Amino acid sequence: MKSYESVESSRKAMKGLPLLARLDGRSFHTYTKLLNRPYDDNLTHCMVETTKYLVKNFGCVVGYTQSDEISLMWYIESDEAQQEYIFDGKYQKICSNLAASASAFFARISLDFLPEKDHLLPTFDCRVWQTPSLEEAANVFY
Repeated sequence: MKSYESVESSRKAMKGLPLLARLDGRSFHTYTKLLNRPYDDNLTHCMVETTKYLVKNFGCVVGYTQSDEISLMWYIESDEAQQEYIFDGKYQKICSNLAASASAFFARISLDFLPEKDHLLPTFDCRVWQTPSLEEAANVFY
């Protein structure tokens, strides 16, 4: 069974290429119903604090949030570098841990800043990829 599993779970990031992640609030069009439009200070505060939490706890070099999305980046310069990407660069581990952590942290902080949403369970999905250069990684945030 492990050999079947490893076909998908063994995909890893390569050092020397930027590693990026994008988290997206699942069904946030429903979650944000009745909040101030087009901009809600409390929702923005929750997104910024969630981004800061992820940057700090996952060792990102860049974190950015806009609307219901969070973009993150890591960069290890070369194969000879002593450091490793988080979770040894394993895409599925990175995705699942980022999505779980963002969902849990956002849900907790939203109790204080969006108490009218306490009956809902906000969650995030995540995708991870690499770009061929730092310039292309910068375009992700642009």
